[in-house]
Amino acid sequence: KYIAVPIFKTSTQMVGMLVVANGETKNSFTNSDRKLCEVLAGEISKFIQSEHDQLTGLYNLNGFIKKLNQQIIDSNDVPQSNVLLHIDIDQLKFVNEVSGHQAGDVLLTQLAVLIPKQIRTKDLLVRISGDEFAILLRGCSLNKGLSIAKKISAQIETFRFCYKDKVFDLSLIHI
Repeated sequence: KYIAVPIFKTSTQMVGMLVVANGETKNSFTNSDRKLCEVLAGEISKFIQSEHDQLTGLYNLNGFIKKLNQQIIDSNDVPQSNVLLHIDIDQLKFVNEVSGHQAGDVLLTQLAVLIPKQIRTKDLLVRISGDEFAILLRGCSLNKGLSIAKKISAQIETFRFCYKDKVFDLSLIHI
């Protein structure tokens, strides 16, 4: 006997399940038990979603601040060099104006998949606002950080965003 209720990272992206199990010899779960599990899963989902961007599933500014604070605390124990990159996508407003906000949303989700290909698994990519991303390069020298920034910049500037019958070139304001 068990109750299983999904936990969501975004409104559509499931990240896990809350499972409550009961032994075979125990009483069956009641409707109140099921409702309680749904409420608990909903609260867990809200907590996770408060730190994640609903569109891309990346950490949002709130989640980033918490991760950055933890990185500062960890660096006090083991000093290390970190690099923070700021990426501002120059053409998002134009994409939204020409093809609508749905096109802009598609572009942002594609960038959330494209950018991680240039960073290491220990690095942290976040969406901090509409057209802005940040990357915390953990345990990274300034020279290595500059190298990664150049790769990301080159990748984004050679990326062609296609939406319906239109093709858009992207550029960066900052990196």
